[in-house]
Amino acid sequence: MQRRELLLSYAPLADFIARMNGDGCEALIHDVRDPLHSVIYITQPTLTGRSLGDGMTDYAVELVESRRYLTDPFVVNYVGGSPEQIFRSSTYFIRDGKELAGLLCVNIDISSILEARKILDQVLILDPALLGQGSRETFLLGSSAVEKINAVCAQFAGAHAPERCPTEVKRRIARQLQEYGVFELKGQVSEVAKRLGVSEKTIYRYLKEV
Repeated sequence: MQRRELLLSYAPLADFIARMNGDGCEALIHDVRDPLHSVIYITQPTLTGRSLGDGMTDYAVELVESRRYLTDPFVVNYVGGSPEQIFRSSTYFIRDGKELAGLLCVNIDISSILEARKILDQVLILDPALLGQGSRETFLLGSSAVEKINAVCAQFAGAHAPERCPTEVKRRIARQLQEYGVFELKGQVSEVAKRLGVSEKTIYRYLKEV
């Protein structure tokens, strides 16, 4: 198989990658024998404005000259583009036996994604590093004591009636309601006792055991 024929056999793969990723993606095939006029195939629409006969980028030349293909079959997810366009780029080394024949290069425009990320960061006003650290305050939907009692009973008792749950489950319900401040409201100890089928003294005992 001739060199050009070998390289162009990757054209359907280039089309597949470009169409799979939409208009924000281009794929090119380079013949490494002529770095200044290396492009022998490019999908449309292009992101970089290049056409057949154009040359490699400086980074592509660097990959070839470093003989990276001897240790890695591809290089993925490096940053390319310009200040106006930022690409997530990848390069697959096309080999002819032990010799490097060409490059299949893929550029995906992530400029709009990065802009959206910036907007989200501005809205969050949080340090992402803190999201996984320490305890966080838990909020229940609904503000009334009854809604909170219903929610906690459903959380721990599931489909079972709360009064039929094991003692340990009832303890957990009482403890969780205490954390939510339900018992600070007048009459709620009696209400929870009725819901769990125990006496008020038992509720106080559960809370004392916390």
